[in-house]
Amino acid sequence: MYKRMSDILPQFKTKKLKLEYFKNLLNKDITDSLKRDRPQDYEDFANLFKHHPNKKKVLHMCDIKIRKNPKFKTCNQLLVVYNDGREDDTISYKAPFEKTRANYWIDTAMRNAIEYQIRAYKRDNKHVCVHCGYTGEFLAVDHYKFSFLELRNNFLHIWTNIERKEIPSNFVKDLGGRLIFDLADDNHFTFHEDWIEYHANHAKLRILCRSCNSRFSDYGYRKSFR
Repeated sequence: MYKRMSDILPQFKTKKLKLEYFKNLLNKDITDSLKRDRPQDYEDFANLFKHHPNKKKVLHMCDIKIRKNPKFKTCNQLLVVYNDGREDDTISYKAPFEKTRANYWIDTAMRNAIEYQIRAYKRDNKHVCVHCGYTGEFLAVDHYKFSFLELRNNFLHIWTNIERKEIPSNFVKDLGGRLIFDLADDNHFTFHEDWIEYHANHAKLRILCRSCNSRFSDYGYRKSFR
């Protein structure tokens, strides 16, 4: 088990060489089970993802699939497979090497705060991709017209520049280990309530399959797609 980033592939002395190694593993070939077909490669990815900034993405990971990337045809795409059969195609081998963005923690808490709205939308709407008509099991709820980041930016602009309030920090964790707002703190509580109301009033959502969600830009969003 790697304890430090320097322990990842110690035979390679630079970040560039380590990234190149994982890029080559990804593009070697496609497989429905990396653990079965290339166990050493799976072990390397599993050890790498212990350093992923979003621990939720690799919690209960049991296998990895590699498929052709639907957006960039010249490279492959990772899919993490979980114990319950779910798959996640938004994980990147580059993430553990990147510095955590300054707004990573507030973004995470804000996403978790509106997750129940996302779940409710998926529950109450037809399970069919509005673009290609796919009706399989793995469908995603996507923001469009305004991406999540645009909604977040607009809300933070109102919160800081118009209302002149401080952005919450020092988040707490729920029973699942996710970062959430500390609702015992008055500032956290007000931010949380105002944000979920803002999102409910301004967010427009749609159902996409994961392939379409991956193709329509980095956040599954494109103005030209209706």
